[in-house]
Formats: sequence, structure tokens, C-alpha cells
Amino acid sequence: MREKKKLLAVLSAVFVCLLGVWGLLLFTEDGSAGRIHGQTEENINAAAANGTEDGTETDTEAGAKGGAKNGTGNEAEAAQAVESAGATAGENAGNKDGEAADADTGTEDSVCVLADFTPDEVERVEIRNAAGDYVIVSADAAAWQDFGEAAGENPAAQGFMLAGYEKYRQDREALDTTVRLLSSVTATQLYERDFDKEKFGLEEPAATVEIFGKGETITLYLGSWNESAAVWYAMKEGEEGLYCVSRGIGDRMTQTPLALLDMTLIPAFDVESEEMTKRLTRVLVERPDLEEPLEIVASTGSVDAYTSPYELVSPVHVKTSLKAVREQIGSLFGLSAKKAAGVYDAKEASVYGLDRPSMVMTIEHDDRELTLTVGDRVREQEGEERYFICSDSDLLFIIEESRLPLFEETVDDLFFKMALLPKIDQIREVYLNLRGEEYLFALTYEGKQSGTAAAKGGAGTGGKKSKETETDDRKTGDGKNEIAADDRKVGDSKNETAASDRKTSDTRNEAAAGEEILRVTLDGEALDADLFRTFYSFLLEVDIEQINRDSHGGEPEMVLEYRRLDGKSDRLEVYRLADARRMGIVVNGEASFEGRIAYLDKLQTELSHLLAGEKIDTNW
Repeated sequence: MREKKKLLAVLSAVFVCLLGVWGLLLFTEDGSAGRIHGQTEENINAAAANGTEDGTETDTEAGAKGGAKNGTGNEAEAAQAVESAGATAGENAGNKDGEAADADTGTEDSVCVLADFTPDEVERVEIRNAAGDYVIVSADAAAWQDFGEAAGENPAAQGFMLAGYEKYRQDREALDTTVRLLSSVTATQLYERDFDKEKFGLEEPAATVEIFGKGETITLYLGSWNESAAVWYAMKEGEEGLYCVSRGIGDRMTQTPLALLDMTLIPAFDVESEEMTKRLTRVLVERPDLEEPLEIVASTGSVDAYTSPYELVSPVHVKTSLKAVREQIGSLFGLSAKKAAGVYDAKEASVYGLDRPSMVMTIEHDDRELTLTVGDRVREQEGEERYFICSDSDLLFIIEESRLPLFEETVDDLFFKMALLPKIDQIREVYLNLRGEEYLFALTYEGKQSGTAAAKGGAGTGGKKSKETETDDRKTGDGKNEIAADDRKVGDSKNETAASDRKTSDTRNEAAAGEEILRVTLDGEALDADLFRTFYSFLLEVDIEQINRDSHGGEPEMVLEYRRLDGKSDRLEVYRLADARRMGIVVNGEASFEGRIAYLDKLQTELSHLLAGEKIDTNW
């Protein structure tokens, strides 16, 4: 590792020299400029940094290294060289009067290694900056006891931990990356000696880092940030030189210890091995704009691939949509804060709007209860970020509004837009009263389905399924995820079922070979079973657009009752609303919805087609 670094440094130095020769050819006539012509802002910002975020060196650093060899002996000139993206034209950039000067304060080789530890050699890293003093220690170091935890009890058997923050979940990746970058630092030397520390922010360093390991200690000091050159100025204890280090190094030296904590609030969900409804059982949302809270619970009854595994129980009792399961409930898993702003003091609740929260969300998951209280927007930040606190932590967090599930949604955005969805193979009778005309369809099963015919089955209603009920792409009831990926895209806000998906006329029985054949009769007269399946699918797709909040009266325009084999039944009633184009839909005497009355006109037409043995068109 170290040999590679040394080789890299040598190659970089050779490259710098070549650039220097080229740069000399680009001097202005008076010989004083010493800068590469045609530098763009992009080149400027790309150059001068001594390494990428992961500590490796880039080819674009060469310009900065040429600038680092400013031989004037003047700090201002050196700073200007860096600010010009290291675009000085060689080892002798020229002095103020235009004559070349010897590089008596420049370096023979501008590429330097300030720290050369491997992570397994590091015992601890001590950091002091504006955020305070903190220590990162090796998890398996013997010195761990010095930082308040007994040896062998550290939850991280390998890697690094933030001493004194054991009560918080720590971000092991951030800790390991910080140690890796700070323990192996390559820099560009600007001066060997004799520079003004104050001008480069090193009289009172912005940060001090001490790395302990392999029997030695290395101390680095961080000065000011040079925006145009995109570098930090730095020094090393025991040396007089001035160095430039990369943005990544400086940012790690100046970061707050809170940046090393894990911001995850709810662990992510493993699609392959976990059951969603067992991990998350209840969500309660209270917001000032809601007359009643939104409450969602895991379904206690049977859940199959065609229905949502969650139910709204407030302000109405109805199934949640699969879209809501995917986009809102599902996104609670892996929920994370953007960052921690500090330790929360309840006396400062009004400062952050937490005394008048914009949302309070209670989540029951993994056998525990978690409450998030969301306050005001972060005023000093651009964008839409908000403060919030969490019931299991004493920290004040910040999160983007877009990452907050259920922050703006209403009940109309969440409910399942199919009133009832009974499987046809569970039904013995369908009672229909449509505008005063009564029909009783009897369903029986006889014989056995052949292998070819049985393969055509769908959701018990036909081969093509509505987008709320597609099983191949939306396996929501298998007890593993109930939400899938992008293939589960439900339809629009009106029905979440596209018209093309409503065509179910080509189906047989949702069955494998060997299942019984469906027989349908009306007043003892046999009907075409395939036509009835298509008609049945249209019955299920009663047009629902929103929750109905208006009263309705009079006789219902339609009564639909599904009578199941288990003796239970589901009843749907449709009423005409004050707006003659609208209908109110009451399901089992509880939930009340609203839709277009034109659905009943279409249903009446297709009923006549069924009775006449004619093709049924479910598009409308």
C-alpha cells in the first residue's frame, strides 16, 4: 500500500514537471504572469485538490501542483497561485518585477504524505473543531475501556466507534471512512517555511486531528478554505511547511460528531424474508388540517393477492389502496433523518415549532411504538426541510418534507377504490336490485375443469385483472412484502384500474386443472358462465372516486349483495345524490363513497347483454 503511494507521488511529481515546462512556454511577454492561459472555472475547481473523497489522487491536480511551486517567497503570491487553480507555469513563477527567481522557499517535490496509516494500525483519532472535541476509537483496541465501555462488550466487533456516544446508533460506514481518510493523507506543499500562518487560517486552526497508532502520533492542523481553488490549507506538527489538502479531508476534520451517528429511524424491509404486516401494525397521523386523524392498521382477516393488507379505521373503515401501501406505508421502512441538528431541549420547543406540530405520527412496528413530532421548516436552509423529534431519542433531527410519508395525504388519497372484491369461487348467490328490477343469480360448481380450460383462470373474476388486483406484478398478500417495486403501478386517482384491464371476458375459473366447472342460473334458467364472469368483474368495479361526506336519502338506485359459501354476505347500496350526475355508495352500512351515476346506466346496458347472451363490453 505504502509503496503504491510513493510510486504515485513520484509519477505525479514527474507529471508536474512536464506541466511546468509547458507552462513556461505560455508566459506573457513580460515574464511575470506565469499562468496557463485559457483556464475555465471548471478546470479551476477540478485542480488544486489533493485527492478525491476516497483519498486517491486525480490527474486534474497537476495544475495545482505547478502553482504550489511559487518561488517568490511571498505569501500573497502563493495564495494567488492557489486561487488561480495552481496555474503557475513552473517551478519558478516569476517575482513581482517580472524576473525569474530561485525557488528558495518552494519545494523540490510538491507531493507529500502527511499521514500513512492503514486502518488496522489506527488505535484512535482525536478531533477538535468548532463542534467540540470527540474521539473515534478502534472497537477492538485495548484502550477501549478508557472510553467508558468494558472490553468485549462493544457492539461493533470490528471497525471504529465514537467514544461517549454509546447510547446512540452509530454509522459504522461513516466512522470507518473518516478514519480511513484521515489516517492516510496525501497533500500538495505550497511552502517549506516562512509563511504567515494568520493569512492561511493556521494561527487559530479550524480543526486539529491527532492520529494514534503503531507507536507514534501524527498531528494535523487545518487552516482556512480556499473556495476558488477548492482546497484547505493545512500544517503538520513538527514541520514548517504549508500544505493544501482536498475538500474531503477538510470536511472530515471539521464535521460534527453527530454526522457519525446513524440517522435511520425504522430499519429497512427485507422483501424475501419478512412479512410487512407483522413488522408494521399501526400508523396514526394527526395534522392541523385533518378534522379526524388518519389511522391505518394491519388487516386481521385473511389477506390474499388481490386485496390490500392494511385498512383505514379512521375517519372511515375501508381497505387502503395498494398505491398507499407502496408509496406511504411501505416508505416508512428505512425512514431516515437527513441529519441531527443537536441535542433537543424541550424548553426550546417554540423555537422549532414543536409546540404546535405540523404533524404527529405514531408508528407501531417491530413490537415497539415510535412517535415523530414534526415542527417548522428550517429557515436558514433552502428547500423544504423540517425539524422533528423522535420519542426514542434526545436529538433534534432535520428531514426533507418529501421524505415524510403521510405528510400531506388525505383519506381520499389512501382508500381502496374498489368497494368490494369477493372472489367468485367464494360466492353462492349474487342478488341485484337495479332500479326496481330484481335478479338472483345462483352459482354452483359441477364436474372437473380440464387442464387447458383451467389455465385461463384469473382473480376469480376473469383472466385480465384490474390494476389493483394484478397478481404477477403486485404480490401484496403473500406475507412477504405486500408492496412490490415499480411494476405495481396502480391506476389513476379515480379507480386505480385502467379500462383495458377491465376486460375479463376470456376467463374461466382462476384454477388449475381439476377444479369444478362454474354453472350460473337465473330463475332456474342457465346463463353463459363466461359471460357472467365478465359481468361479475364489472359489478366489482363500481365507480368510486372519493369519500362521500354528504347525506343521502330515498330508495336506493341499486342494491347489490354477495352471498358467500360460508354463510356471510357483503351488501352495497347506491343512492342518487343532490347532484344528479353523482351517486353515493354505502358498503355494509358503514363506509360511504361517491362516484358517477353513469356507472348504473352502463351496468343496466350490460345486464341486458348478459340476459340476451350477447358480448359484454366493460369499457365505459
